[in-house]
Amino acid sequence: MNNQEFLDQLIQLHDPDWQAVMEGKALLMIDDLALTVGDANADTVIIKGAKPAIESAEQLKQETIKNAASILDRYYFTHTLSRVGFDHQAERHILAKGAEAFAATAGQWPAFSLFVEAGELLAIPAGSARHRYGAFCELDKALAQAAIKDRVEQWLHSGEAYQLYLSMNVCRYNC
Repeated sequence: MNNQEFLDQLIQLHDPDWQAVMEGKALLMIDDLALTVGDANADTVIIKGAKPAIESAEQLKQETIKNAASILDRYYFTHTLSRVGFDHQAERHILAKGAEAFAATAGQWPAFSLFVEAGELLAIPAGSARHRYGAFCELDKALAQAAIKDRVEQWLHSGEAYQLYLSMNVCRYNC
């Protein structure tokens, strides 16, 4: 979820949701796609209750909206993208740029690699300093364009792409 999507979702939350957070519930991230109110002990808590200085649900809403970017950054500092969130964002990039842009044979680099920054999956172009640190589908051998598309889709939908993302970022979240 990027900053604008997060802000939009905060604005769309209903007053009873904000009141529930005031009363001890938490605002939770669901698959990096949506927000909901739930248990304050859940793993995906993005806002847990209100600070003592906050006196109303409306004040909580306004403070949260005002600080949305830093709240989201703080959340993604300790949380990886979910598989659903990763796949959703990767599919958008693959659709926009074409599957072949994210695939290369062993020892080669693709036109783009997938790189996560603050909860947003970015398509990093070749030539960027971050390109080599992104995920892409490594092909065993050169394939026809239709076969590359099938292989990239398999790479994504089998979870192989997500596992590569996790393995590339293990120290980022666990060290």
